[in-house]
Amino acid sequence: MNEFGEEFFLVKDQNPANQSAGSVEKNRILAARNGDHEAFNALWEQYRPMVFKTVFLYCRSDAARTEADDLRQEASIALYDAVKSFDVSQDRITFGLYAKRCVTNRIISALRKLKKHRSDGEEPILSDESPDPLEEIIDRESYEALVKKIEGALSGYEKAVYDLHVEGKSCREIASALKRSEKSVGNAMCRIRSKLESIL
Repeated sequence: MNEFGEEFFLVKDQNPANQSAGSVEKNRILAARNGDHEAFNALWEQYRPMVFKTVFLYCRSDAARTEADDLRQEASIALYDAVKSFDVSQDRITFGLYAKRCVTNRIISALRKLKKHRSDGEEPILSDESPDPLEEIIDRESYEALVKKIEGALSGYEKAVYDLHVEGKSCREIASALKRSEKSVGNAMCRIRSKLESIL
């Protein structure tokens, strides 16, 4: 095991606690599909930070900010669609990453539609900068290709950190979940950003 504890995290589901949490989440997804509003509300509360953060990242121009409410609605619908379409029979792809992909694609699609309705010469709705290297990868490649790129680029520890980050967890929450220091998590996030940028 190295200083980052990578050996322990090489196989994500070796941890019984992770397996239990994943099973609870899958049960909630199945219940939500069957009309259990409490189950969906629990998923919504868990992933709402990720939804709002993703909307915020794409609302940095004045034009986009004026459409923030519409984008939040689109993102919320995308989360609902993710619950309906996620493959609960597999364990390789987390629901958090899948939901992030669905939300991001929905926002990008909505922004492009809005951009088409703006006249030439006005401020572009889409920012010239990408808010997160992951968004550009998602926009141009299939989900399976994205997963392979991430798995190939990140170490086991970095993957564990990134999965929690995608779910909307703060640095402090990630550190607590993985029993690591906030500095260790922060350093891992820096490495993750650098690796994802190199993929583009």
